[in-house]
Amino acid sequence: MSSEKKTKVLIVEDESIVAKDIQNILLKNNFEVLGVANNAETALNYIAQETPDIILMDIMIKGNINGIELSHKIKEEYDIPIIFLTGLFRYAHT
Repeated sequence: MSSEKKTKVLIVEDESIVAKDIQNILLKNNFEVLGVANNAETALNYIAQETPDIILMDIMIKGNINGIELSHKIKEEYDIPIIFLTGLFRYAHT
């Protein structure tokens, strides 16, 4: 039996299918998923209850606060690394 501590991850993603895929990948790779938040308020509640080791955050989430704005709020109060995820991309056509 391993006494190795699992890394606690919070997923902030408003697309439930994407969030479930990320969660399954993390669980298969021995991470502890604290939960999935689809908006800033829910994410901040998760963080206040049990501080994650890392946050995987979509740039575009439901509500009035996007992922980048939320990351600034989190950095003001907590020292938690954040990795941004996005399906959003833009390209220039020449």
